Amino acid sequence: MKDSICKFMPTKEYDEAIKTVNFVYEAEFKKLRQPFFKPTYLINLVTRGKGKLISCGISHEIEKGCIFFSFPAEYFEIDASDDFEFAYISFTGDCINIMLEHLGISPQNPVFQRFGHITEFWLSSLRRLDEFNANILTESVLLYTLSFFGKKGTDTSNSNKDNLFSGVLDYIDKHFTEPDITLKSVAGIFAYSQKYFSQLFKKNVGLGFCEYINSKRMKHAVFLIDKGYTEVSLIAEMCGFSDPLYFSKSFKKYTGESPRNYMGKK
Repeated sequence: MKDSICKFMPTKEYDEAIKTVNFVYEAEFKKLRQPFFKPTYLINLVTRGKGKLISCGISHEIEKGCIFFSFPAEYFEIDASDDFEFAYISFTGDCINIMLEHLGISPQNPVFQRFGHITEFWLSSLRRLDEFNANILTESVLLYTLSFFGKKGTDTSNSNKDNLFSGVLDYIDKHFTEPDITLKSVAGIFAYSQKYFSQLFKKNVGLGFCEYINSKRMKHAVFLIDKGYTEVSLIAEMCGFSDPLYFSKSFKKYTGESPRNYMGKK
């Protein structure tokens, strides 16, 4: 990022004043007693399997990569596959109901798809949790997750697709130098089918997935050479290529000249 950015915060319509109670990974779903009845709000992230959430008399499909909410003093049930696993954060606060309404979250609209991209963030945060960082880390995970939700009065599950897809691009920005990043692997992380993800990527980016990854790698290669790197095999490895010859061919196709010729002009 080369340009400075300054954005002013809008006036709050509510005081979030969130207090998190616990952060749980539940891998033994079938042993839990149902129906569930909690005194707090819960934000739940499905990490494995699929099923149905029954809340307020309405059945909602839930699956890996989706988030669903439950509300204080509201009974809810989950009918799910044997491999169903999920993580959840329970939280309270005087004005939480106002904040959730502002974000389009309600007992009538509790399920939101395409959150697979934050699964690793949740799980790595759980692994880091200790008595010293528990409060700030759990609150940070909750607020970060809520930041993906839309404005009041919108259908978040649809209107927030652009924001969710930006998570895909953020992930690629951080991992494009890894040789094993593929359309299949990224689609799986974000809980998309391979075919749908390929179409969605092309629609949002204007390039195919492989073409986009290669473009990112080539720009990085040019950056490394401009910084003074001269060993082709090292540059190839730092850009995610396991084969230096294939890297050189890709570089020439992208820039019109071989890495060595490009270096010679520096």
